[in-house]
Amino acid sequence: MSKQIIAALRSAMLAKGLSAYVIPATDPHASEYLPEHWRCLHWASGFSGSAGTLVITKDFAGLWTDSRYFIQAEQQLQGSSVELVKLKIPHTAEFADWLADTLSAGDIVGTDGNLMARNWYQLAEKALTPRGIVLDPAVDLISPIWKNRPLLPTAHVHEHPAKFVGANRAEKIKAVRDGLKRQKAEATLLSSLDDIAWLFNLRGNDVPYNPLFVAHAVVAQKSVALFIDHAKVPADVLRKLQRDGVKVLPYENTLPYLQQFPKGAMVLIDPKRISQNLPGALPAGTKILKPPTSAPC
Repeated sequence: MSKQIIAALRSAMLAKGLSAYVIPATDPHASEYLPEHWRCLHWASGFSGSAGTLVITKDFAGLWTDSRYFIQAEQQLQGSSVELVKLKIPHTAEFADWLADTLSAGDIVGTDGNLMARNWYQLAEKALTPRGIVLDPAVDLISPIWKNRPLLPTAHVHEHPAKFVGANRAEKIKAVRDGLKRQKAEATLLSSLDDIAWLFNLRGNDVPYNPLFVAHAVVAQKSVALFIDHAKVPADVLRKLQRDGVKVLPYENTLPYLQQFPKGAMVLIDPKRISQNLPGALPAGTKILKPPTSAPC
């Protein structure tokens, strides 16, 4: 199946004028363990490990992964058109460095920036831009090709009692706001599922073996927004969230909400824990701040 998928992706690349396409192993929440809907690398290559990057050019397809997965990748890639590229051994370049050395000035590398963590995107851009190679984060070749793609999970979220974690939701939100004041930021944008589960004292079943749920969140000094599929929030949980000043909005409203931020706002964002494209929805002139490692938020 992988051979047909790689061939279909190459056809789509040709139609878009791309010299390469990159598929990371993450999702819009910079997760390591994913709902089936976002396991794009597994779908395209057959490799089911939790870390890796698939790079496709017109005449090469390679899976970059580390030594934890060498044996597994060799087995799962057998009979496919994808080669294993062993990371962190002598003379093996990271995928972005390999692309920089392989492609030519003016070539375009496509990727879906919704699936690539912002810090990884910035590292790739740093390697490619000096060579005149363009990295385009607005290319989703997968959605039109992946037939019968699993839907996003729909399991209900539930309360995790404060007695088990030492602080209630209101106390945690206040701690985040105190951190924003120290950093002179007006808001913070959260996408990592563990951070969101911790902040709101909620748990879910969207990710196998992880008590997490798919959502984004924005915490500002006078507002809190949780972006989640409404059908996943039982009425009693919704009432408690609203009581604590949390506005529950549809998951797909995240980008429109960010687009309405005041121009010049200072927003705290951890580039390791958010996708490349999400901050891109903020208005021009927004100042993005990185949190210090010691910040409680």
